[in-house]
Amino acid sequence: MSSSTSDGSSSSRQWKSSPVPYRVGPLDYQPAVMCQCRCPAKAARWISWSTDNPRCQYYKCQHARAWCDGLTSSFIRELLNDLRDMVNSLRRWKELLQKEVEDSRAKGERQRREIDYVRAMVAVKKEEIRSLKARNQKLEKEKKSFWERMRHIDVSTLLTFCHAISNGDDKYEVKHYTHRFTVNLDKKECSCRYWHLSGLPWPHAIACIYFKTNSLDAYIAECYSVDAF
Repeated sequence: MSSSTSDGSSSSRQWKSSPVPYRVGPLDYQPAVMCQCRCPAKAARWISWSTDNPRCQYYKCQHARAWCDGLTSSFIRELLNDLRDMVNSLRRWKELLQKEVEDSRAKGERQRREIDYVRAMVAVKKEEIRSLKARNQKLEKEKKSFWERMRHIDVSTLLTFCHAISNGDDKYEVKHYTHRFTVNLDKKECSCRYWHLSGLPWPHAIACIYFKTNSLDAYIAECYSVDAF
């Protein structure tokens, strides 16, 4: 097979950059054309899509190249070049659109996972709110029950049987019959919880206050003061 002028691109690049798919493989044509190289073999037939020779077929072996089509007119050449450029442009546009679609799918998947996470967090917070509401209702019932019991108790009688023992730093232990309570004058707290709920010291706390001083004013909540009214 005789050599000819190169079209400026390798056969492998032409196979990949062809604007139309090959209907017949490079070695599937008939009749076969054998190359005249050192190792005779069937020459591959390719299609050139160079600017000077668009759509022209040629035979190519390891050492030589030969055209098998005649030259095209300038009008056909320009038309084929325009079609080739348009096809390549559409391919690039298709690749760009495919990339945008893949990016949109990945973004949509991330957003879906974020939405699922937010929904899960909302469900957890709703359960926490429900639990807090139930706990608050329970505390309100306990408070109401506590006040009902306090109405029927004689404070002076309780004070008579409250014996305070100082543990230091305004902390006391109060023995009332067989019960024992802890009182912290600095924090205004008693383990019976009455002081904390009402703002008024109960006999357990009063016994401790009288153990330290005779003034109760500093241990009563400000909401009970004259200025508050």
